[in-house]
Amino acid sequence: MLSNASGHPQILPMIKTASRCVLGIGAVIMLVGCVTSPARHSTSELLAEPLVPIQASSWIIQGKIKVTLEGDHQNISFNWHRRSSLEDTLRLSGPAGFGGLTIRRYSETVTWVDGATEQPLDELPVSTAFRGFLVEIPITDLAATLLGYEVASTKWASEVVDWQLLSGYRLPRVMAWSLEGASARVVLTQLSFPEPGSG
Repeated sequence: MLSNASGHPQILPMIKTASRCVLGIGAVIMLVGCVTSPARHSTSELLAEPLVPIQASSWIIQGKIKVTLEGDHQNISFNWHRRSSLEDTLRLSGPAGFGGLTIRRYSETVTWVDGATEQPLDELPVSTAFRGFLVEIPITDLAATLLGYEVASTKWASEVVDWQLLSGYRLPRVMAWSLEGASARVVLTQLSFPEPGSG
């Protein structure tokens, strides 16, 4: 048997090392055991849950959009802040000209932010598949569909593919939008109601 300089067997350090390994593995197993998947709800259960009130004065919805037009795909992340019944701020980030694009609505006026100034939305200088959704569809209609409401239109179509429960409300999880040959798959990942005055 191997011994160290003091004559004690070196088996003790080996036992300590093995014990640390066992404890580490046990901790990992316990942590993994505590992680649970979000509760799945049946469609009938979800349809019984309330929608966010359309007149809700303030909310934030985050998600992702995959837009397809003539075989070209774009992936966009969005943060939509309904500040009041009169005001929306939509931030888009992603490729093809959507790096940090901010769109604002105040009452009936919708603009995009160009440095320190704001320009009319129909003058948005990007030619991407998602531009049509922004320019052709009223921003209030887009917001209503994110909340799960149907919007009647001959120009475009919106369909909820899958529902989810967020913050106690039934919201789309996955949506499909279509407009003049372009299609968009919209995935909602988060809903929050900020405190009054936050922004």
